[in-house]
Amino acid sequence: MGITTKQLAQLCGVSRTTIHRALHDTGRINPETKAMILRMAKEYDYQPDMLARGLVKGKTYNIGVIVLGVDNRYFSQVLDSILYEANEKSYSVNINIHGKNKDVEKEQVLRLVSYRVDGIILSSVNKGEEYAKFLKGLNIPVVTIDNRIDKGIPFVGIDNEKISEKATNSIIK
Repeated sequence: MGITTKQLAQLCGVSRTTIHRALHDTGRINPETKAMILRMAKEYDYQPDMLARGLVKGKTYNIGVIVLGVDNRYFSQVLDSILYEANEKSYSVNINIHGKNKDVEKEQVLRLVSYRVDGIILSSVNKGEEYAKFLKGLNIPVVTIDNRIDKGIPFVGIDNEKISEKATNSIIK
């Protein structure tokens, strides 16, 4: 495990505010001081404390994803894209598989909420007004994929009717 910002500040002979400015590229800081801090941070394997950062910012930098499985090419590609985008924004992804089990899916949603994820991407087998009300009451963003649950819950998917129509018309032509 690397050193803390407090230890890094002591090593560099600067304040923690100066360390913060160097590591996060904010505020005024002497370029030589910044270069020295970044060099020392690398040398002593400084890693940000995501738990502490989350407490300060009110975020966990973690997204929950629940899908029916990964053996389906569609879901493996969706997960690959989610992982890529999350990584680009320094988020981790907690992947769960419900295997088309409605009860397991609901348990996984509640577990992710208890982990304080910043949001959930859900391919649901549950539906109906009661389930929509449950999801809306979670007080975290939920986006559904593959299966629309309710107009009040954001949905990302493919218009299968339109695609089928285009494919059929292309074949006929």
